[in-house]
Parts: sequence; structure tokens; C-alpha cells
Amino acid sequence: MRFLEGADYERQSDTGKRQADRAQVVDTALAEAVTEHGCLLPNSRILYCLHEYHRPTYTSVQLPLTSESRKLYLMISVNRLRVLREVKARGSIARAAEALFMTPSAVSQQMGVLEREAGVELLERVGRGVRLTSAGEKLVVHAERVLAVLEEAEADMEAIAEGMAGTLHVAAFPTAARTLLVPALGALRKQHPQLEFTMSDLEPEESLPALKVGQLDLVVTYEFDHLPEPEDPGIERRPLLTEPMWIAMPSDHPLAAGSVRMRELKDDQWIVGRDGSPFLDVQIRVANEAGFNPRVDLQSNDYQVILAAVGEGLGVALVPPMARLADYPGIVFAEISDIEVNRAVVANIRRGSGGSPAIAAALEALADAARRRGGIPSAGAATRLGPERL
Repeated sequence: MRFLEGADYERQSDTGKRQADRAQVVDTALAEAVTEHGCLLPNSRILYCLHEYHRPTYTSVQLPLTSESRKLYLMISVNRLRVLREVKARGSIARAAEALFMTPSAVSQQMGVLEREAGVELLERVGRGVRLTSAGEKLVVHAERVLAVLEEAEADMEAIAEGMAGTLHVAAFPTAARTLLVPALGALRKQHPQLEFTMSDLEPEESLPALKVGQLDLVVTYEFDHLPEPEDPGIERRPLLTEPMWIAMPSDHPLAAGSVRMRELKDDQWIVGRDGSPFLDVQIRVANEAGFNPRVDLQSNDYQVILAAVGEGLGVALVPPMARLADYPGIVFAEISDIEVNRAVVANIRRGSGGSPAIAAALEALADAARRRGGIPSAGAATRLGPERL
């Protein structure tokens, strides 16, 4: 028996037959093979069989497939849908390849096969990069729905097969890792000792892409009300808590007594997050709303470094309550009187995966940790952490 890929196949060349007979012979053989042998093989590489009686001699033939034949012989690959989604999210084949641990040539090849499966062009070149065609954009929308349903199916099967077992891969930004994730994992270990887990401290711009491609199962992220994040159809968000941002300033600062207006700090050095971080972006956005461009020469994503710099008199900073680990005798934390700035802390999972017993247990443990810190009600709505929690 001979295995053939897609519409590229070999068939018997009989001197007594005319070229026009080829399509009928091959289509009949393909139909018989699918019916008799069920030759859809793993990894979504659609392979077909021709019977032994077609084998005296062979010639290579490629025939165009009608839409009906494509539905029968070519099925869109779920794995290639994942690759397409990453190409859209990353904006280039090279970045998608890096996220998926593939080579750029492999990603290009997968996209070429997907276009043949779909029967339309999905990508077009723009300068040195690529962008999705209108057909590609529509296919990504369907891909999100398909992948969410598959997540639900996997969660159901996991619940039946394993129960509360297996390995859970989680991540959180550093302050939430310390105050929420570590206590949640400690509770999980006591309640479900057979459940294993891995943990990383990652910023949202690192953890969310890893969640989308399946490297992580649950991530805790943050976002600021002045920088609303667009909804991602592939991610399900569970609010944990909301906390106000306050101004940390040296205790000998002229404005250290009472609340402060943002515009009164226009001449101060601001200690902010690194380039590309939401922490830096929100500082610039809030300062611009107050009517000035902030000086942001000192940058760190570690709040303890930021607070140490404030304590040394190097500048001022926006700081959330969760970042305060102890008393800081050289620092005053002042309320912002003219602009309200809040940070929401959110648990994120792939849409459809919440039925997994391990993920459901982790979400509940995180909610419990948030309640102990200042609370979210049982309904799951985010609750504000006020100044009394500072």
C-alpha cells in the first residue's frame, strides 16, 4: 500500500488509458481508501492510500481540489491554527517562531500548508513583516473559539482521568507572587498533596504570551485603569483585587505632609519601571494628564529597589500597597488628590480551561489569598484595597 499526501500523489500510468481518465481513477482510489482504511493520520498531515493494484508504474500527478473535495480530503489543522494565532499576536513570523520554539522556516511552511487547507491566502507581506489578510483575521476568530472548546474538552477529560493530580504551571509578577501566589500554593500543597506545580515570577508582558501557547496554565497579572487592556478572546480573566497607587516620597520632601497633586511634582525625578513595562507607561500617561512630561531617568521593575531609591532621596514614585513589605521610616506615602490611579490584580487562564480540577483549585486558593489581604467577595468582583491596608 502506498501513502500519498494531499492532492500530490502517484498513480498507475497504463499505455491503454487516456490522460483524461486520471482524475476519475485517483478520485475513486482516494474515496475507497478513506472508506476502507480510514487513513487520516496523526499530526494533521492528511495522507491517503492507493491500493496495490495501482502500482505497476507510477507517474506524478497533481490535480486541483474542488471545495467539496477539500472538505473531504483536507481538514484545517488545530496546531496550525495555533501557529496562525501567534503570528497575529506577535506581528511577525520570526517572533512567532521564537514563542513557539520553532524555526522561522518551519512557521512559514506551516502557514503555507494552512493556506492550502483553507483554500485562501491568510498572510500578506508588509515591508519586512507580515500581516493577516481579511480571511486570516476571520480564521483567527474561529481559531479562538475552537481552541477554547478544546480546552474545555481537555479539562473534562482531565477531571475524569486524573482528578486533582498532575502538574500545574503558574506565574505571577513579583509582588503578587510574594503576597498572593506563594500563600495560595502553600494552601494547595496542604489540601492536595498529590498536585505538583512549577512557579515563575514574570511580568505580564512575559507571562501572558506563555499562557497563550500553553507553557503556563495560570498567570497573575496587573493592569492600570489609565491603561485599559484590550480583551483577548483566548484568555479568561478573574479579578482578584484593586489597589490605589500612592506617591512615595522622601520624608523631608517639601510636600511630604498630607495629600499631593500630581502637577506639584512636575519638577521631581520619577523612579519608574523599565522601558516597555506598564509601570513606566502609566507613569507617563498620568503625568501627561496632569500637564507635564516626567523625568524618568531611574528605572527598575523591583519595587524594593524603587523604595530604596526614594529613601535615599533620589526621587518620587507611584507605589501600590502590595509593594510595602515593612515600615519605611525615611519615606512618606501620600494620597494623590487630583488624579485617581488604581491597579487591578487579575488571575488569567486560557479560555475553556477553568473546568480543570487543578486550575479551579488554584483559582479558589488565589481568591482566598486576596480575601485575606483585603478581600474579594464570594461573587468574585474586585475589591479596593484602601489606605488602611497600607
